[in-house]
Amino acid sequence: MVVTAAALGVTGCAHWGAQEDLPVTEISRLQASGSVMPFNRLNAAVIARHPGSTVEHAALDKMGERYLYQASLSDANKMQWFVELDAKTGETVTDQQDAH
Repeated sequence: MVVTAAALGVTGCAHWGAQEDLPVTEISRLQASGSVMPFNRLNAAVIARHPGSTVEHAALDKMGERYLYQASLSDANKMQWFVELDAKTGETVTDQQDAH
């Protein structure tokens, strides 16, 4: 499942793959239950990995029972990064320079 960028509070397209968006009510339920961190904290966590960067694309994806926050960033040097966090704990799963 993928959440749109508007629901995450970032700009850009958030459709990575052909999955359906999570309804806003589902996002609210996940945040209220503690299944995922608030998106402002997830955004801050990915930006902290690359200070001065901007989140260009973001998605919330469900992999099995785990929710992953995926973000594409552009840093101050215009380098592109792909960062993936466990949406519940904020633990970094992937942090790599994006070849695109």
